[in-house]
Amino acid sequence: MHHSSQIIRARPWLVFLGLALIVLGPLLLPGYVLTVDLSWGPHMAASDMLSNTAPLWWLIRALSVVLPGWVVEKLVLVGLPVLTGVGMWRLAARRSPGWSAYAAGLMYVVNPFTYERLMAGQWLVLAGYALLPWLVDALLRLLERPGARRALVLGAWAVGLGMASLHLLPMAALLLAAVIAASAWGRGWRPHTGRWLALATALWLAAASAWLVPWLLHRSAAARAVAGFDAGQFEAFRTTAGPLGAPAAVAALQGFWGERTGLVVPGSSTGAWFWLAAATILILAIIGLVLAVRRRDRLGLALAVAASLAWLLAIGVAWPPTAALTHLLVDHLPFYRGYREPQKWAALIALAYAYLASGALAAAGTRLQPFWRRGLLAATAVLVFAWAPLLPWGAAGQLTATAYPAGWSDLNARLNALPAAPPGHPDTLMLPWHQYIYLDFAHRPVANPSAQFFDRPGIVSNDPELPGVPPDSDLGIVNKIQNDVIDRRFFEHNAGSRLRALGVHYVVLIKVSDWQNYGWLRAQSDLTLVAETPDWQLYQAIP
Repeated sequence: MHHSSQIIRARPWLVFLGLALIVLGPLLLPGYVLTVDLSWGPHMAASDMLSNTAPLWWLIRALSVVLPGWVVEKLVLVGLPVLTGVGMWRLAARRSPGWSAYAAGLMYVVNPFTYERLMAGQWLVLAGYALLPWLVDALLRLLERPGARRALVLGAWAVGLGMASLHLLPMAALLLAAVIAASAWGRGWRPHTGRWLALATALWLAAASAWLVPWLLHRSAAARAVAGFDAGQFEAFRTTAGPLGAPAAVAALQGFWGERTGLVVPGSSTGAWFWLAAATILILAIIGLVLAVRRRDRLGLALAVAASLAWLLAIGVAWPPTAALTHLLVDHLPFYRGYREPQKWAALIALAYAYLASGALAAAGTRLQPFWRRGLLAATAVLVFAWAPLLPWGAAGQLTATAYPAGWSDLNARLNALPAAPPGHPDTLMLPWHQYIYLDFAHRPVANPSAQFFDRPGIVSNDPELPGVPPDSDLGIVNKIQNDVIDRRFFEHNAGSRLRALGVHYVVLIKVSDWQNYGWLRAQSDLTLVAETPDWQLYQAIP
């Protein structure tokens, strides 16, 4: 009996582990998965200590000491869909503990939102997304039976969400407020509920104070960057309208700005089956909402309200009615400037779809014999994968697991043999000069991985090279190199002396992307080529 109960408890974890294997497929082979913001390597650079993600990065750095970096990345990539699916399964099982709860987890893991964020390498956004149903479930448990232990669990989930993604925190606040209001509506509060909610909030504030106080005082790099976001950035990252307009794109969980720039191939490019699947999911969610109203399912109603507001916010400046709302929020809510990419709000829509649509499926399943119920589950799986046809098996082969060139390890050893740079003052310029660099061996643009691969701290560009998005003005030496060296490379030939004046003694040119355009290095009178291989060049600035 005990063994049987263990199997039952492990079943959802095994089911969604299997789903993770289907989604990732060849990405689990040895090697790194590199795509846009997913810039991973054997030497994970430590995060800014004033950042909300600092504890998470230190944990990853510690794991990378005892395990190969690519293994740590695989653990993260596998863990995300498992945590996402099991969390949604737990939430949906509150209403219908049968097969429809697994359908809810499937819809929450496999959808256009998760596909596009994976392609963008935004694993921290996906981590926050994974924690949303766990946070809601913890809140419901506290509301059902208030107490210190459940308050601490709720606070702990909130701390975890804050460590993963700042963008998801206001979304979680909206979601929890809707759940609390729906729970209190018509039946009032249980004794001492407010006290335990206050304890959970106090726990979160205490744990978050390390990054929250610097943020409020504009002392962290992230806070200063957000304060500089302007209308140009909101336009650069605006929600992509797609063929049916921005409102329809967001309703289908699309609209990521990378669709517009070619960074991501949208699932809708596969044809009419995508839109048919998206429309079916929406219809199922509407049916689920009607059932929630009839059954006074407070959670379903709360999710629907939160998703409706999130839909308006996710459209952002891409539609005149919501553009006015976005500008109003930016003017009166200082933190809202951080939502220059508003489509992230679609995370709440995905959560509502999974819960409500699975409710409609559960209601249909009660009228079917077991054989036809299994057929309905299979049809649901087909429907979901038609909705996100480019997600399974390594994004339909768009992503690969790859090794860094062997020459990079040789360069790392060469850099380690150089005299150490002063602490906190890197003295090595890394070229090509791009924040996002096309890596031929990964076949994708990736955030410059120098800090993740090389032990020696280097200086890389902070310019995303997007129209309307200026470089981060907070990094003084980077801007000085841009102005004093990069911008003057063709009409002056003393880059070495100008670099030495900035404390920079070495220049590394890695032979990727547009490295052939850096022939001007050889023309400098005070830069000497120390070594060259098929993979890189190393220069030294001479007095």
